[in-house]
Amino acid sequence: MKAIHMEQSETDSNNSSINLINLLEYQEADNIVTFNHVLDFKMGPREMRAKGVFSTVFESTMLDWDLSLRKELFSRREPSSRDSMWAITLEGNGFRDHYPPIRRVDFKLNVIDSEGSVQETLKYFIDGQMMTQQNLMNNQRRRGAINKMYSTQNNNSLHFDRKLGILMDEMKKKELNLQLETRLEFRKTDLMDDKFLVGDGAPGVPEKLDYFFDAITNCSRHDIKLKTSDGGRFLMTNKEILCLASSYFRQNLKEQTVEYTVARADTLESIDICLTYLVTGRYKKPREMTPRLASEIISLARQWKVFEVKILQNSLEKHCYEELIKNREDFLYVCNLLIIADDSQFSNIVNCCLATIISYHFHQFMKTFVNGNHPLKERLTQRREFQRPSLAMQVKRSFAASIETKSFIKFLPALGED
Repeated sequence: MKAIHMEQSETDSNNSSINLINLLEYQEADNIVTFNHVLDFKMGPREMRAKGVFSTVFESTMLDWDLSLRKELFSRREPSSRDSMWAITLEGNGFRDHYPPIRRVDFKLNVIDSEGSVQETLKYFIDGQMMTQQNLMNNQRRRGAINKMYSTQNNNSLHFDRKLGILMDEMKKKELNLQLETRLEFRKTDLMDDKFLVGDGAPGVPEKLDYFFDAITNCSRHDIKLKTSDGGRFLMTNKEILCLASSYFRQNLKEQTVEYTVARADTLESIDICLTYLVTGRYKKPREMTPRLASEIISLARQWKVFEVKILQNSLEKHCYEELIKNREDFLYVCNLLIIADDSQFSNIVNCCLATIISYHFHQFMKTFVNGNHPLKERLTQRREFQRPSLAMQVKRSFAASIETKSFIKFLPALGED
């Protein structure tokens, strides 16, 4: 009986393990989004490169890509080699701090005959997860470097290199049509995770304040008023610590100064948050983040010349992204955030707002701001400094780049349903 009982226990344990594996595989399959892009081209005898650009858009995430098939003069795999080599390269070119990891990249090069039929096919795939791990081991985490470059030359596949070289040499002589199909596979959760959007932000304010906060919380040390631009509200702080922390205050505060109007601050909260970061290096998260508040905080931080302003900007962009996800179906909120993010140089948030408009509001955007007479039309359609395109033009270009790509999402029924 004891042996039978042990055998039954082992069977139940094995069944539980199998069920767990099936559940994990099911959850993984339900978390996948795939993008497919096709580039048609023909190369003459002297041409060395074919290229295309496209964007992959999923909800509030947009990734811009450069795709090229070109002859490298020197091999990346063997820098000392003088032999040229054909390579397919996919590189992210978007204004984002980071790109999310790709699960898998597939390249398929088709040779098309005069009747439009596929004459020959060459395939290649890259395991994106393995590449990310290798890059981390090699300590290549410079700004956005990881997850942005995928090339057939980065993998030890001499057999593919030779076949690609032979194929390209033959096709250039015959000048046949070629078709390069690129397939990208992501996890949905990675596409929406802010850690793959913007760099690390400042640590939050601890529940139990330590001595770093003494100049802010100790009323006996307060000897100067910082007033909002209208002069109606103020907070007290310590003048000495302001001068120690910021060259701006050293230049503008005199020994006899007892109050100072912060011209760029319409709210007391923006002064409080920027002051906390200036003195402690901590981000005091507001109860409610609005686009205008984020703009005020970063404007003050740059004026006060706080230490490592990019760290504070990262915290603000992360917070703005959280609010964008909550309010992405609110058309005017998204457009207002887009304008303020552009003014504040929040490039990551501009990218996310463009993606949100394309995913949810493109036709309404065109009707309201391009063909209509909304009060914000002038701001959205005016060209920016240094000949940068207007925000409306960026929306249209991003939409055009996104329709070059088809996306596929699996919607699986809940477990137990048909």
